[in-house]
Amino acid sequence: MNRILALLIVFVFCLSPTIANSQSARLADQHWNKAQALNKSGEYLEAAKMYVKSAEAEQASQRPRMRELALTFQKAGEMYWQVGRYDKAIEHYQQALAIARRQGQEGFIANSLNNIGMVYRSWGQFDKAISHLQRALAIDRKLGREAGIATRLSNIGLVYHSWGQYDKAIDHFRQGLVIARRLGSEAERNQDLKGIEWTSTSIAGDLSNIGGVYHSWGQYDKAIDHFQQALVIARRLGTEAIAG
Repeated sequence: MNRILALLIVFVFCLSPTIANSQSARLADQHWNKAQALNKSGEYLEAAKMYVKSAEAEQASQRPRMRELALTFQKAGEMYWQVGRYDKAIEHYQQALAIARRQGQEGFIANSLNNIGMVYRSWGQFDKAISHLQRALAIDRKLGREAGIATRLSNIGLVYHSWGQYDKAIDHFRQGLVIARRLGSEAERNQDLKGIEWTSTSIAGDLSNIGGVYHSWGQYDKAIDHFQQALVIARRLGTEAIAG
């Protein structure tokens, strides 16, 4: 009888971490779903707090799901960025970045660096923004991620535009535009509808951004020309907001 009792105690002891892990994961998922609903309804600050609760529940597990944890920190950062809490946004993006580095997920690292860079742009810390975006660009170039390269170049252009360095801004927008057009041609040849939509959106965005630089320069004829080119594409996509 004592032996049976001892075996039962060992079984319960071994089972307890599994139960606890399952409960933590379930609670994390519940908080995630609530955060997603708050995000969808535009309650970004409350969504951010709920994403943090989800992350805390995930971390309470002895074996946290690291991919889910990184994504949750990323979403919390995104929500704090939306409400202008740039310090909190960077804090949570950096937590996502730390996990990605431990996991060796270079694509996720590039995206996290990009996000941090864009928060610094919103914060007006343009030197830090450029530093993070250039590091993201270097990773995408190493990985050969052409779409990522185009996005990073355009984002660097946005920072330089905000910084008042219009020549550097327009140079980066043009580099991004060249890549987007090449990818668009490849997508059309392959009849890749998602690829066509992404590249068209990217091309329209770059044209609009170039127009914005010309407008800042006071070269209004060139600005209008680029805005009109962007508008043609945006109307075809049914998303005129792209054209500014």
